[in-house]
Amino acid sequence: RLNASSTDDSEHGSKTNLPAPNVFTYTSAVVALAEAGKWRDAVRTFDAMPKHLERNEAIVNAAVSAASYGKDWRCAVRLLDEAVTGGTVPRASSFNMAFKALAEGRQPAAALALLRRMRQSGCRPNLLTMNAVLRALETAGRWRQAAKLLREMQVEKIKPNLISYNLAVGA
Repeated sequence: RLNASSTDDSEHGSKTNLPAPNVFTYTSAVVALAEAGKWRDAVRTFDAMPKHLERNEAIVNAAVSAASYGKDWRCAVRLLDEAVTGGTVPRASSFNMAFKALAEGRQPAAALALLRRMRQSGCRPNLLTMNAVLRALETAGRWRQAAKLLREMQVEKIKPNLISYNLAVGA
C-alpha cells in the first residue's frame, strides 16, 4: 500500500515529509508489479487507490494489462466496466487486452457484450479489436456470429484482413 509518511532523520534530528502518492505513483507501481509477474498484486494496488485520485486511461490500461497477463478475463472486464461507469473512456488497447483474455477463456458471449460496452463508452473498435473478438468466436465455433461481425466491420468501415477471414472461417 502506498502512503505518504514522514521519516525520521535521526542524524540531523529532523523529520522529512514524503509527498502523497498520486495517479502516476500508482500507475508506476501497477506496471512494475505486472512486469515482475505479480499481476494479482498489481490489480490489488489498483483497487487500493484512494477514491479521490482520478482513475485515468493510463492507470486503467495498466490494471487491465495486469489482469489480462494473468488470464483473468473476469477481472479485466470488471476493471473496464468500472472505468466506463466512472466516466473514463479506456483505450482501445485496454479493451483489446481484455478480448484476448476472453478468447483464451473461451468466452464468446462475454466478448460480444464487452464489444457493445466498448461502443457505448465512445471508444471506437479497430481491426485488432475485431480480430480479437473474432478469435473469441472462433474458439467457441460461433460461425454465425463471426459472419455477422464481418458484416458489422464493413458497416463501421473497418476493413477485414486475412486474419479476420481466417478466424471467421475457423469458427
